[in-house]
Amino acid sequence: MAGKKSAKKDTTLTEITNASGKDQALNLAVDQIKKQFGAGAIMQLGADHKIDVETFSS
Repeated sequence: MAGKKSAKKDTTLTEITNASGKDQALNLAVDQIKKQFGAGAIMQLGADHKIDVETFSS
């Protein structure tokens, strides 16, 4: 039984490492896009971005 628990922990550590690698790859890709196209090129869901837009009444 102890062997099964160790295998489960190893799988969990592998999943965490893969998730960490995916996060790094995603951050790198987003940074490259922002560098090439500007800071407003990508917006993350749930992020609070407000842009002032000039308007006039009609």
